[in-house]
Amino acid sequence: MVVPERLDAHKLIEEFMILANVAAAEMLEKKALPLIYRVHDEPTLEKVHNLQEFLKTLDLPFAKSGALRPALFNPRAGAGQGPRFPNRW
Repeated sequence: MVVPERLDAHKLIEEFMILANVAAAEMLEKKALPLIYRVHDEPTLEKVHNLQEFLKTLDLPFAKSGALRPALFNPRAGAGQGPRFPNRW
């Protein structure tokens, strides 16, 4: 199996798709419109451990126990970011 190269164009398109999803969600929330949204499964213990190890490298704390809820992750999503729409690649 050959994994195709991930070009800057692919990364740019992905970034715009993410921004479009965020903009749509913010608009729907602002207008208090009814909507259906996806509830994600909890991450595996391995993924939680990997996140915890990564956050350590950024000097960001992460609780070692307790329920994993979106509110735990959302504040950290923007921590340490420079501009609002940083270049992610």
